[in-house]
Amino acid sequence: MKKIIRITESELLRIVKRVINENFGSDLPPGFSQNDIMSLDDFFFKSNKGDVNEDDDNNDEKDQLGNVQFRSDKELKNLLSKVEKGGKSSKAEPYIHSTTVKDVQDENGNFLDPNRLMSLLSIRPSKILQKDSNSKLMRSNVASITIPKYRGLIHDEKNHELKIVNTCPKAHKCILGCYAGKGFYVIYKNSSERSAQLLTFLFNDYKGWKEKLIGEIRDLESEAEDMGIKTVIRWHDSGDFFSPDYLDIAIDVAESTPDVKHYAYTKSVSMIKSKKLPPNFLTRFSYGGLEDKLINKETDFHSDVIKFKSDKPDQDEVLIDFKKYYNKIKDKSDKIKWVIRSEKDLMDFKEEIAEKYRININSVVTFPEVMKKPEGDKPIWNVIVTPSNADNAAFRTDVLGIYLLYH
Repeated sequence: MKKIIRITESELLRIVKRVINENFGSDLPPGFSQNDIMSLDDFFFKSNKGDVNEDDDNNDEKDQLGNVQFRSDKELKNLLSKVEKGGKSSKAEPYIHSTTVKDVQDENGNFLDPNRLMSLLSIRPSKILQKDSNSKLMRSNVASITIPKYRGLIHDEKNHELKIVNTCPKAHKCILGCYAGKGFYVIYKNSSERSAQLLTFLFNDYKGWKEKLIGEIRDLESEAEDMGIKTVIRWHDSGDFFSPDYLDIAIDVAESTPDVKHYAYTKSVSMIKSKKLPPNFLTRFSYGGLEDKLINKETDFHSDVIKFKSDKPDQDEVLIDFKKYYNKIKDKSDKIKWVIRSEKDLMDFKEEIAEKYRININSVVTFPEVMKKPEGDKPIWNVIVTPSNADNAAFRTDVLGIYLLYH
């Protein structure tokens, strides 16, 4: 008896698309594949919650798409209308600021004008790099590249269409508490608009994007040399490497600026491990993605977030009540600092981290402690980083693990 294999219509469509791409090629720019991009007609809502299925790490469709797609322009307008009235988009929807919605309404102010939105997205940012995208980077003198978190809304200028780009294809549990959905990233409309414009620029003119970025890095390098400091570039304080070709662009940029240190937190573990990175490019695997099982804590640069409470119950999740070890105080400039209560509390905290994360107690140090040490060439330290610390430990070659207190 012949075995009958049943597949869904969406699975059949994916197979057809893959066969077409493999045999006839694609006119998409490097760094983008059909798996990364969806038209608005394909991006329909199955769930407004965008819940993450934490029981099945292999359920790519559910985890990568977050159960969120638009069926038509009408549903996009419904999302924009919800935002305008004070509602919030789900964690898996493209983030759109409420002021942006008002800017792209038609002359009567009662529904979306797609042409205005496409024109807004097609504005080229004056700079690709930022030094003020978040407070941790500002304290580190690091310039960063910011693209939309998880989902990015772009204008396909060639076809004059709005499309969705999956900017974090390996995101999983991290979606629930993503810091790029807080603070500067969502308070000011310029932040969300600028990241969408940057992604639109990359999609439509990747060569111009890469050349502009290299030029900006060389300008920064010249300025830094005059001040006697090193230039450091962080790829993606929001977003991730979403395809091998896009990673190749980043590698080309790093190779073109060999005296500049490049680094990235990433959940695209298998993609990074399949590439040979230049010596000035350090990638740190970040837990909370679909490929956590591929991370080797003993040999891979990595990072994890220490949580004192869970976003969703998970028997494998490590929870530490770090607030009992620290005091939050304000300094003279009214900025909050996290200060360990006592030497005993520090030792107890280090022991709890070592036990629960299964790492060597002798390798556990605080950010101030590691910054007093000369940088070595072997990754040996596991560093506790508080929200008031800078990000310098992340791009040190002697730091194996980063353990950031959740905030």
